[in-house]
Amino acid sequence: MWSRTFWGLLLVVIGAWILLSNFGILNFDRDWPFILIIMGFYLLVRPSGKKPKKPDVRKILDRLEKGEIDSQTAARLIKEEKNE
Repeated sequence: MWSRTFWGLLLVVIGAWILLSNFGILNFDRDWPFILIIMGFYLLVRPSGKKPKKPDVRKILDRLEKGEIDSQTAARLIKEEKNE
């Protein structure tokens, strides 16, 4: 999903840049380092996108075998694991 947002924002920024250049407000020859600064800043502050890892099925079955969880809870956890 972030790539869709990224490309949409990129097109908006490029369009605004060209529009402002046509009005004489921005000059690409002079202002191109600004693009690099913004891209670098984005790479620094964007979320990493890493999701916490869910327990695998073997760990769920081990917990069931030890009596830590009941069979219904184990079935639900395994079903969630398969869906993710």
